[in-house]
Amino acid sequence: RDRGLGPDTHGDRFRHPRQGTCRRAGSNGSHGRSSTTRSSRGPLERAHFARASAYLTTDQAEKALRDFTKSITLSTQLVEEGRLDQRDELAQAYTLRSQTQVNLRQPKEAIRDLSKAIELRQKLITEGRADQNLEMAQNYLQRAEIYRTDKQEESCQTDLSAAQTMLVALKIVGTDVGELLLNIFRQKASLGIQLGRYHDVVQDADQALQLLQSGQPNGELEAELYSVRGEGHRRLLLSDKARVDTKPQLEIDA
Repeated sequence: RDRGLGPDTHGDRFRHPRQGTCRRAGSNGSHGRSSTTRSSRGPLERAHFARASAYLTTDQAEKALRDFTKSITLSTQLVEEGRLDQRDELAQAYTLRSQTQVNLRQPKEAIRDLSKAIELRQKLITEGRADQNLEMAQNYLQRAEIYRTDKQEESCQTDLSAAQTMLVALKIVGTDVGELLLNIFRQKASLGIQLGRYHDVVQDADQALQLLQSGQPNGELEAELYSVRGEGHRRLLLSDKARVDTKPQLEIDA
């Protein structure tokens, strides 16, 4: 059963990137963004961005697309004029335009915009903007979801691994990313079956089970993970381990 990428998606729409469930321990949820950065938009660009966001939340995708495009054009001009603080806002506009494009069934365009957002955030990170790490990881997850629905399993797996690397580093410094990591490992295990990477299937299912069992109980998901790990063991001709995975799955289903 395919559940998508968890909390970052809802149906065929992305969650707004500023509404993620991750939070750094002891923070106010701003992920280190200063008040200067938050208010760096130009007045006209800010107006187009705000109206586009409103259109997006009311399912007026065509209108949202037009305003996000205008916002991106204006932000790009500001960056080219030396307003480097505008790059964060430009990355956000690309991210939300990609969401609009997904809603309009334009996956290639959405992938292109997310790639631009990732490129911008990568530059900011190399300049010391640690607040961009979570945003960039979420962009990878969003692009992975498009690859998955577009049947590009290799590209999906690559983006999931990139997001995993970033989120593990964030977890080490106290950011609550357990739910996102759980969904990444679950998705990677499932894709691993399709790609024939059965050792990876077992390892990813193991990681997902450890995260799940350290949090809130979810019998249905636990049964799914045992089933996927058992399939990995079966494909590796490890019949004894496959049978071990079948027992807890049956107990949970009962």
